[in-house]
Amino acid sequence: MSRTITKFTSPFEPNAAFDAFSKYMFREGFEFVRKDGEQYWKKGSGLMAGPQFLKLTANNDGSYVLEAWVKFAILPGLYVGEMGVKGIVAVLPKQLLKERMDKTLMAMQARVIYQQ
Repeated sequence: MSRTITKFTSPFEPNAAFDAFSKYMFREGFEFVRKDGEQYWKKGSGLMAGPQFLKLTANNDGSYVLEAWVKFAILPGLYVGEMGVKGIVAVLPKQLLKERMDKTLMAMQARVIYQQ
């Protein structure tokens, strides 16, 4: 299974949404990463559990996309595969990430368009 993707609308302007999202990610211990042309938030190095990732983007139509995934760590910093928040493999990091997704959507007063 790949990333969990949620498309939604919010009454917040993009600058306010990204500012609030960034502050929440910092409070939760995530670090901002720019890698391979992609920008996202990451927590963990894979020592105890798979690292967690969240990414928020704004679309031209005023909607937002929130992506969430965990990766298997073979060694710290060496990851394989992506998994969304559903399923029984790596259940603890997925559960924690799902809770963070839900809090983000609630704080942004999200009206979900679709989730996969």
